[in-house]
Amino acid sequence: MYARLLAGDTFYEHACLVMHENDVLDLEMSGNSWFSCLIRWWEDLFLLSYNDERAQVYYTSIHALRMERAKQFYIYRKCIHPLSKFRQFWDYAIVPIVILNMIIFYHSTSITYGDAEWQFYMANVFLESLLFLDIYYSLRTGYVHTDSKRLILNDKKILLHYASTKLFFHVLASFPIQTIMFMRYGRSINCAICKANTFIIALQFIGIFRMYRLIDATSQWSTYRRNVQVTFWLKFLRITILCLISMHILMRIADIISFFNILSRGSISSRSFYASVLSIRYGSDPPPTHVFYCLDFARICKSFLLFSFSLTPQAYFPDKLTSLLAYLVAMMFYMWSLVECYFLLSYLKYPEEQMYTCIDRTLTLSRWRRLPDSFSKKLLRHFKFNMTKLTVTERQNGLYRSLPKSLKNEIAISCNSRLLLRIQYFAEWPSELIEQLVMSLKEEIYLAGDVVAESSIPSDGLMIIVVGVLAIYSTRDEEVGHLVDGDYFCELCLVTDREIRMSSVIALTPCKIMFLEKITFRKLMRSYPELFYQFKELLTEKYTSQRRASINPFPVQSINI
Repeated sequence: MYARLLAGDTFYEHACLVMHENDVLDLEMSGNSWFSCLIRWWEDLFLLSYNDERAQVYYTSIHALRMERAKQFYIYRKCIHPLSKFRQFWDYAIVPIVILNMIIFYHSTSITYGDAEWQFYMANVFLESLLFLDIYYSLRTGYVHTDSKRLILNDKKILLHYASTKLFFHVLASFPIQTIMFMRYGRSINCAICKANTFIIALQFIGIFRMYRLIDATSQWSTYRRNVQVTFWLKFLRITILCLISMHILMRIADIISFFNILSRGSISSRSFYASVLSIRYGSDPPPTHVFYCLDFARICKSFLLFSFSLTPQAYFPDKLTSLLAYLVAMMFYMWSLVECYFLLSYLKYPEEQMYTCIDRTLTLSRWRRLPDSFSKKLLRHFKFNMTKLTVTERQNGLYRSLPKSLKNEIAISCNSRLLLRIQYFAEWPSELIEQLVMSLKEEIYLAGDVVAESSIPSDGLMIIVVGVLAIYSTRDEEVGHLVDGDYFCELCLVTDREIRMSSVIALTPCKIMFLEKITFRKLMRSYPELFYQFKELLTEKYTSQRRASINPFPVQSINI
């Protein structure tokens, strides 16, 4: 039974009414004790999450999510799914870990801050161990294949992909620099004199590579979610974090260069910012440590303006150069923020204006035609459907209409090819044939209560559910099953002419369905006669065997639905 489920059968083709309705953890780890619940909770952390909104890009139905979880549990149980609850939590948790690690290390290598206890710096050793633990988690986490857009969970492929892309940079960004300092200085790590050497300078330069780990960790925040506002807030938060850390690193590099000049030449200009800070820190009456924290933060904020930061009337030329470079970097983040703001406003306002105009014109037309109020209410339900909004925006968007036909075809193929490839009969067909079939698909919208397929009449083509829930009714008007995103029906009519439906399909919610007309399908298959007869043989054999076995819970398998 499980092998049939993994093959990609739809709800119509299940010989069991229970298997596809239950999660794999409920089937394999039953029990109500606290220990059983704990084990199920632990296993669920690493499996594909039902709540991850990114999963809708790769799985179009709840049924597909269940099958992917079952596949991972039975075959790739040692792997961490990239869309699991644990991976989502860790992608957020690693960001404050990296930031805190960078701040503590900067404090431990700076000679301007006050001396802290060595136990405080020991906490940073623990954070470095978490960074190395992140490398292990990355080695166990699957990835998305860029070409096929499939999630890979094979151990060897994961190791090869990670080693060829991120492993070197992750190891470099996780280098245990704080641990090395402890190995050399021990409890004297807070000694300011001990930090005045080229060894500390080398460690400081290695610590700069932590920035790559921060960029990589926050890259997951840019993926689109169903809640667009949350997506853009995460984008702006990422820009803010990267901008502040970049300014901090730039100022830190300037201080490292100034400190290296002191070590190599024995002196530095009194007009420089670094010399002014050292004179205050080691003067006769040094201020509290928090003053230097505020001074560094003000220096970072000053970088967003084209002014040099100095404590003397005439700024040091290298400080002016540093301010200019920091200003240029800040401008890059300014432009990045403006682009994201433009995308956010365009998404929130422009489609709404289009929808309001379209709704107003349509309702005005219905009034001119003197259509009943019930029809107007149905029109409003149609426009409230999210897939309708997408269609209206696509057809009225001037930029989309100005695209050449080749690019429009490429967009359609990229969006809809996965719908066909998830059907087991088409999974191994040539890509050029799949592209032709995709371009032949027609979009149909049904509202709640609409009859999608009526019994006792022949079918006109294959129907694939993109979004929505549909109910199956027998000839006795009994509800015998449901269809959800990714399911398909009426595939038998593609190879037969005299089969009629013995069940009806009615939409329970607003639905979007892609329709493949059987006449168009047969015209395309004239160039592939072997595939057509092979496809016909598979369907005929399946439905014939099911008639003989009489194990089908729904009477629709022996007919064209």
